[in-house]
Amino acid sequence: MVSRGTRWRIGNGESVRIWKDNWLPENPGFKVLSHNGNPYRDAKVSELIDVDLGVWKTALVHGIFFPSEAKQVLSIPLSRRLPMDKLIWHHEKSGEYSDRSAYHLLQQVKCAKKPGPSYTSYKKLWKLIWNSPFLPRVRNFLWRLAKNILPTKVNLQSKGVNLDPLCTFCNSAPETSSHLFMHCVFAKTTCFSSPLGYRISLDKDKRLDPTAVAEAAWRYVKETRFDSDKCKGGESSRQTSSGVPTPKEVVAVQVDAGVSLDSSISFGCVIKDFEQKVLFAACHKEGSTVDAGTAEMLAIQWSLNFAKERHFDNVLIQSYSINSVDCINDCLQLGSLDHIALDCRSLLSSFNSTVVMYVSRVLIVDAHHLARLGKTVGSKIWCGILPTADSMFSFSAFVA
Repeated sequence: MVSRGTRWRIGNGESVRIWKDNWLPENPGFKVLSHNGNPYRDAKVSELIDVDLGVWKTALVHGIFFPSEAKQVLSIPLSRRLPMDKLIWHHEKSGEYSDRSAYHLLQQVKCAKKPGPSYTSYKKLWKLIWNSPFLPRVRNFLWRLAKNILPTKVNLQSKGVNLDPLCTFCNSAPETSSHLFMHCVFAKTTCFSSPLGYRISLDKDKRLDPTAVAEAAWRYVKETRFDSDKCKGGESSRQTSSGVPTPKEVVAVQVDAGVSLDSSISFGCVIKDFEQKVLFAACHKEGSTVDAGTAEMLAIQWSLNFAKERHFDNVLIQSYSINSVDCINDCLQLGSLDHIALDCRSLLSSFNSTVVMYVSRVLIVDAHHLARLGKTVGSKIWCGILPTADSMFSFSAFVA
């Protein structure tokens, strides 16, 4: 059971065999499924990495793997330090084994062996629902919808409750989950007028697909990145220097990230002085299919490099990702990202003084807008201004 839940986190790739070891996080058993056309079956993952640049050899990866697996490989974040590979427990964020997650894994294996609907076919849906950034009551509602255990009139009637089964809204069909959320004229009107982008088929014989609903909602949250936990006001910080600079010497580096549907991620960064005057604004885009948490960590790493290249000595990093902040401040362990957090800590040591803190989304809204802008315009830098519709392509304001 331990071997089923364990995989390699890639550092330098020297300890991991491409074709035999468990290292692809999204594959069954974490193993490569692409056909091995290479006679050298003990080839190491290190052969896929450019050790001078600390990046994947893109052309080689695309030439060896199926497109879906190549995309997955190229989305595994690498540290330029190329540390040792590390075995982690996939089913805990910390990467550490726990009896609780091992028990759940065992139950999954048992369910998969039973006849009837495959657990595996629903695994993606359950993960999508329970890992979504919605309020707990919303996640619980989506789960009950997917399990068809909402107290619709038809479900209540099947439990022996004596009532009229017709839909309360349209009074034209029995109130099932499919009717209530898919076929009812009121449901169609609601979905078509909402910003989710989910459009109900007019095919009356088509069943409700809760996966499509959940994925549409999740895509919408990724695009707009609304803050469902408004203005917590909490923070987590770490001072890397004993010297305390004056407020005028400190710049605020506000950073945010976004995940796009076109297999790319984008970052936004705004550097402001103590009077909140914009010194630099930048957005950046790169091809990757990482999750939102990984994108936020990579955005902080990118923003640190951005501030370092502009020779700022005292920086206050502000991010909405509390997990990334806590991991960088060594208050939280994330098994799949601790090598990137260590890279960030190494960058922090190159400044005179630094603080990395969590802030509410409303306080870094400019960086958020830049991250969204990066999805369209790619990587650009502005000096002294924030980009607007008029100045976005201004050659006088646009420096890179």
